[in-house]
Amino acid sequence: MYIFEQNIYPIKLIFPYLSVLLAALTVAFFLFHRNRLSKFNLVGFYLIYSILTDILISPASLLFFNNEFWGARLFTIIEFILISKFIYDNTQFKSKKLIFIIFSILFAGFFLIEMSLMNQSNFDSLTTGFSSLVLIIFSMIFLYGKITQSHQEFEIDGVFLLISSLIIYFSGTFFIYIYSSNYLNKPEFKELYNFINSIILITRNLIIITAFLRYSKYELKTSFIKDKYQYQ
Repeated sequence: MYIFEQNIYPIKLIFPYLSVLLAALTVAFFLFHRNRLSKFNLVGFYLIYSILTDILISPASLLFFNNEFWGARLFTIIEFILISKFIYDNTQFKSKKLIFIIFSILFAGFFLIEMSLMNQSNFDSLTTGFSSLVLIIFSMIFLYGKITQSHQEFEIDGVFLLISSLIIYFSGTFFIYIYSSNYLNKPEFKELYNFINSIILITRNLIIITAFLRYSKYELKTSFIKDKYQYQ
């Protein structure tokens, strides 16, 4: 049993590096094909900001405020705004405006309450968990609208794949965010947190890059057809 644990431990350490590498490749693909992926600009900016948070903003927060969680709080807000707007723009649902406004107000209220009542030196796990829950709800509204409101045959397109990846990501991280407030300072939990989060990020980014590839191919084909008819 001890030998097995010794063998599996280095493997667990690989996943965070794999998640960072895949995230960088996903961002590089987005930037290289940005003209064809303009529909996904909000998601692309979100991915870029995620990397900047890890390598620049969180360390700067720790350096200047002696607390890396200020960077995490800022990321939670930016994430909520960018992902909510992307889902909203692609949702076909009559009452979407009212639903998105109500839940956005609830998120803002939840964030302000936690900021005023909780220890500022701790990770804002409740707000992050609530944000994940709301974004899952928004994503499910998108899926419901796509299934019920579309007059065409149901298609698994790039947007569908991307929002499905968000559902997987926010569902997978919801509970570990909730528990993080009390246990993140414990080495065992932090190791488990990084391991689970890395696997979920790898899964999400694999689906996102598949969505980018699918939509990029579709845009290339559409552009070719337009050019063909233009010169006929």
